Amino acid sequence: MAGGRLVYHLNKQLTIRIGGNAYQYRSNGRMFNDFTLNADLTYRLNNWLTAYVYGQYRLNCTPNSGVQGFPLSPQSHYGALFRINLLEKKEYGIDLNLGTDRSYNAATRQWENTYRVGPAIRLK
Repeated sequence: MAGGRLVYHLNKQLTIRIGGNAYQYRSNGRMFNDFTLNADLTYRLNNWLTAYVYGQYRLNCTPNSGVQGFPLSPQSHYGALFRINLLEKKEYGIDLNLGTDRSYNAATRQWENTYRVGPAIRLK
């Protein structure tokens, strides 16, 4: 795997990240290549609430979706969530994430919705 990412801080509240990755893997004696494009936008609304929008697009998706190793290969997805800052300490922070994710399931060849509710621990 090889990849890169460009991070741009427009101001204290807004951050944009754009990147891409290249993957190469072998299955049943055949070599496969996958390429992904990633982007996300983070906007800090105030001291305790952050909005986060993200997405990943997988190029060369159709030929490789029938491969037995597809659970290990990257899939296209996008979504949005809100991060609520519950606790902020010098060594760590605890957030509550609320959002939704839409991802491509290569096994069924359909898009699926999942909902995200849960804690996140940030170590500093």
